[in-house]
Amino acid sequence: MVQGICGCPRDNLCDDCLARSMEWLGGTAASRGYGWANSVARRRPGLLARPWPALEGRAAELSAAKVIDLTDDRRLFARLLERLNAAAVRRWDQLRAGEEP
Repeated sequence: MVQGICGCPRDNLCDDCLARSMEWLGGTAASRGYGWANSVARRRPGLLARPWPALEGRAAELSAAKVIDLTDDRRLFARLLERLNAAAVRRWDQLRAGEEP
């Protein structure tokens, strides 16, 4: 969990600490998204016929579970969730284009 650099509460980061925390943790979220897309492609290759699911319903729940451990701050959580999803979509599109998982 991220503690604010300036001492702000970790569940209510100030804008500066939010930006810094995103710099620190954004790559972690992206890596998890990339790995998740690879994992799904290996286990369920038939799903590659479809686009990556939208960030809603069950897909949103699964995505959230992959970044919930990184922060208590709602704004940072939302940004990390978006970063994870963007990386998963990007990797999924690469896999659909023929790259190996």
